[in-house]
Amino acid sequence: MMNMSMDMAIFQFSGMEVIGHQYFSAVPYVSQQDRKKMLKELRLLVKEKF
Repeated sequence: MMNMSMDMAIFQFSGMEVIGHQYFSAVPYVSQQDRKKMLKELRLLVKEKF
């Protein structure tokens, strides 16, 4: 439900194409090591999609 609301209300309204969803929770509160893992995962996702 949250994905659909964001897709319709924000992204599609702005003319953006939604290509997927990825959530990283508690970013300000995780360790530096966990944050680096998240960034690595994000880089791989971007490389994969583009």
